[in-house]
Order: sequence, then C-alpha cells, then structure tokens
Amino acid sequence: MAKTVALPEGWTETAILLLLGFAPGYEPRYTVPLLVLNYGFGGFLVALLQVITLALALTVLVSKLWTLFTILSRRFSIAKQLYHRVLAAQRRAANLTSKYGLLGLIVFIALPIPVTGMYTGAAVALLLGMSKKQTLVALLVGGSLSATIVYIATVAALSLTQ
Repeated sequence: MAKTVALPEGWTETAILLLLGFAPGYEPRYTVPLLVLNYGFGGFLVALLQVITLALALTVLVSKLWTLFTILSRRFSIAKQLYHRVLAAQRRAANLTSKYGLLGLIVFIALPIPVTGMYTGAAVALLLGMSKKQTLVALLVGGSLSATIVYIATVAALSLTQ
C-alpha cells in the first residue's frame, strides 16, 4: 500500500502560486500581489527568484528551439521557408536592434501590461537575433523591474486600503 505524506497547511496554495509564476501569460509579475498578500516582503523575494529561474530556463529553451528549428529547416521545405522568413525579419530588424537594442528589450519586458513580459521578450530576442547573454540580461533586468513595479503598486494599493 502506498504511503501518504501529509503536507503542511497552506502548502497547496503556496505550490500553486509558485507554479503560476512560471506559466506563460502569468509570469512572476502577476504572482507578486498574491505572494505579497500572503507572505509580505518575502513574497516579493520569491517572485524575484521566479524571475531568475524563468530567465535562465527561457534563455536555454529559446536557444535549443532555434537549434531544433535550424535542423528542421534542412529537412522540411515548409520549415525552410519559415526559417528564411525569420532570418529576413532579423535582417530587417537590425536597424531596430542597433537603435534600441538591449535597453529597448528590457523596457518592453518590464512594462507590466498584456502581451509584454518574459515569454514574449524571449521570442522577440530570438527574432531580433540577440545573443544568449543579451537575452539573459534582458530577461533578468526586465523581469525584475516588472516585478518591482507591480510590488510598488501592490504596496501602495494596500496602504490605501488600511
């Protein structure tokens, strides 16, 4: 018979909050209010750890997906056509990258509004042809700024309600 382990009280809610921080469209910045409500400033620190973990994971993931995509483009004509379109888009975006570059991507990621964020930022970095190092820096700084903006807004809103 399988042995069951009793989890500490509140563990399920904590696990859900931690996992939500890694979900596309949710990301660490949107877990900040819930984490702060439940754990105070410690919740914000947890969100920053989520940013670091997600930035590392996305940087590796995007790199590996690009490698896979490159391999597939050699074998399948539809992938080859899409691959060449992405390369053409990267060439067209070269002016944009040189004009706004890393700072522009950081600002894009940091804006806590829909369709921005770490997942979209990683995709944009790939499309702009940024290096792994630039992608990682943009995700770390932009994600941390976004979480900080949401933290400040949360604390301000909580102080108004008390």
